[in-house]
Amino acid sequence: MSLEIQILIALFLDLLFGDPRGFPHPARMMRRFALALEPSIRRMLKSPREAGLLAAVMVISLSGLAAWGLLRLAASLHPWAYTALSIWVFYTVLSTRSLADQAAEVYRALEVGNLPLARKRVSEMVRRDTDRMDREEATRAAIESVARHGVDGVMAPLICAFLFGPLGVILYKAIDVLDSAFGHKSEPYYDFGRFSAWLDRLANWLPARVTVAFMALAAMLLGMKPLAALRVSRRDGAIQENPNAALPEAAMAGALGIQLGGPVFRGGSFDPQPFMGDPLQRLEPGHIRQANAVLFAMTILSATIFALVHKGAVAIL
Repeated sequence: MSLEIQILIALFLDLLFGDPRGFPHPARMMRRFALALEPSIRRMLKSPREAGLLAAVMVISLSGLAAWGLLRLAASLHPWAYTALSIWVFYTVLSTRSLADQAAEVYRALEVGNLPLARKRVSEMVRRDTDRMDREEATRAAIESVARHGVDGVMAPLICAFLFGPLGVILYKAIDVLDSAFGHKSEPYYDFGRFSAWLDRLANWLPARVTVAFMALAAMLLGMKPLAALRVSRRDGAIQENPNAALPEAAMAGALGIQLGGPVFRGGSFDPQPFMGDPLQRLEPGHIRQANAVLFAMTILSATIFALVHKGAVAIL
């Protein structure tokens, strides 16, 4: 079975079932391994930066080695065993459905006026304080999460899958997990997680910019504002500290005609982030559904185009 078909089957499973909770999941296993490894490495090396660098190298190397070994073992048993394992790997790292479902839970809570529940659901999606959020702030946070994680939960895994196969996807996911586990600015990870955060930004540099292009294309097909998506992303995507997150957030703001970003609280501290986008419309919970529509359209469009390009490239080579 060709690589394109494997990836498209995995995407279909993701869109149908979402995150395979209750089943072995590479990201969860790698995160547990990284957190279990941390204390030993901190005791071994006094410098937090050196310890963080070693932790990252070990997690990526051992995750890649384990994946390579399992894939080789599956291939030695039967070609279909390798195909099944490859599809499962692709399926576990794609998160379009689970991301949209999380945002939809915020939407439903806000629609029935249950702000405490909406805050709780938002807290599962973002790294910020949610206990003081109003209705508009909860809506904004959910939409930002959909836009931001469209990079590491959709576009980057798809790009790695088509370019490097299942092993490449595992290596990318190891980098993503390291940033999630250690790439925090607060202590005790400010120095320990510095390399993990840098590596994650490097890995997501291209996917973030490709995401903007496909968001604009999705907005065009959905009758939204594709040119505004590109314009706002170009104008506002670099005004925040992490462009890989800000670029797709700004593109989503432009596509929907709303403002995202703005001041937030993190760990009890005020973070005066700038706004992105133009307030052409008042932010409402219904915009969460529009953001989900952009996410689904972007996912299907990018996977289809990547598959056609990959098939053509293989035929030429």
